[in-house]
Amino acid sequence: MEKKKILFILIGILVLLYPVLGFGRDYFLKKIPYGNVFGMTLNVSAQENEKPMEEIIDGSVIRQSFIAGNNRIHSIKLYGATYARINQGILKIRLIDAENGNQLEKWDVDVSALEDNQYFSLDMKNKQDLSGRKCVLEITSKGAFPGNAVTLYACQKNVYSDGEFSIDGKRQRGDLCFQIYEFLEKRSFVHVKIWLRIYVSAIAGCILYAVCQTGGKRIRKSGDEETTNHINI
Repeated sequence: MEKKKILFILIGILVLLYPVLGFGRDYFLKKIPYGNVFGMTLNVSAQENEKPMEEIIDGSVIRQSFIAGNNRIHSIKLYGATYARINQGILKIRLIDAENGNQLEKWDVDVSALEDNQYFSLDMKNKQDLSGRKCVLEITSKGAFPGNAVTLYACQKNVYSDGEFSIDGKRQRGDLCFQIYEFLEKRSFVHVKIWLRIYVSAIAGCILYAVCQTGGKRIRKSGDEETTNHINI
């Protein structure tokens, strides 16, 4: 009987532990966004090895791939150059899912508003979770021609091994200069705390049950001994 009780207690403990072992940390350590707090999680830059590309005129196609981080993307920044002049036209920028070719986001940037040798921001409207997915930035132009076009800075050496940089379909040695900003998130331990309380309560209950059973046996045994002694007298 004692072995059966111990076995039942062990089975009960395993049943209580099953959710922790079965569901894993993604359930118990649930992601909770901080709100509108975001920070830079990827900075592709070569500093002294950066320089502007050729003018991005109509017909040019610039592509840079990257792997999204673990959090939702807040914005993407590109390092632009205007040649110290006011240009006219639109930079048409798309964010594409590299696996299926679906467009995830798009921006039409008025180049006349860009500042020379400064980063400009592309804010995500559709803040979906792209964790670990390979994405592609595609940049083209509309209304731009030589002498009236902007450009972007690029690294002259490969500083980002997880991405590929191409101009008009030709793979380049370096990378586009860009930054990725993501929403900062934390892990919630709410579920862990709940199950720990249940687990501790169950263990305490099992111990109390075992103590009561042991105490009861001792009382019965003592009573039996007294009865036997009384009979013998």
